[in-house]
Amino acid sequence: MPVRPSRQKAKRLRRQRNKLRRQRNKHRTTAFRTTDELQKFGARVYLLVEMDKKRYVYNSDLSGSWPPSREKIVSTLGHSLPSHSTQLANISGVLKQSEGYSLPVEYGPGSFTKDGNK
Repeated sequence: MPVRPSRQKAKRLRRQRNKLRRQRNKHRTTAFRTTDELQKFGARVYLLVEMDKKRYVYNSDLSGSWPPSREKIVSTLGHSLPSHSTQLANISGVLKQSEGYSLPVEYGPGSFTKDGNK
């Protein structure tokens, strides 16, 4: 019995969604592996990825002092904002309700070892 066109379309859409999900996961994993490589060269790195209402965090410094706050970065660089200046920020994340998010999946040095973890 031939498959109806609507079932074929649904099956094709499912395959496309699964392929897209695999590609996103692959790119996310590549970003974390690259971040881990930078850490091995002495860089302190913090990477936050938000996808599909999940947050993934890589922090190379487990002491809790990294990443620095925005104020700390600005003061360290010696820049200050002129008075009466306007700062633009992407607030889309602030406007989203956090109730839909689970705790972030966290990675750190050693998460991407040669023994096949992650």
